[in-house]
Amino acid sequence: MQFLNYATIPVGALIGGVLGNELGLRSTMWIMVVAFALTPLILLIGLMKRGRDFPTGIDAEEPLAGSSSKSCGTVLARRRRAVHALLWMCTNRTEME
Repeated sequence: MQFLNYATIPVGALIGGVLGNELGLRSTMWIMVVAFALTPLILLIGLMKRGRDFPTGIDAEEPLAGSSSKSCGTVLARRRRAVHALLWMCTNRTEME
């Protein structure tokens, strides 16, 4: 995923350069402002909309599927459980105060 993120930088630079050359700097900047403002639509349309809930019942002693060593799976499961607990605390912060 990080490779795909970094791969878009030269593509964006190329598109920005062509638009700046053809339309002018001010017009290109306005096009980029509008495009940047519309980026949340990707989340509304994409797969993130359907994946709202976190999995429940993460067992710290159960290794992850496909892991070669039990200790690696256990560490990752513990990290997932810690992240799950942190997110729960953040969403229920108003109830705790």
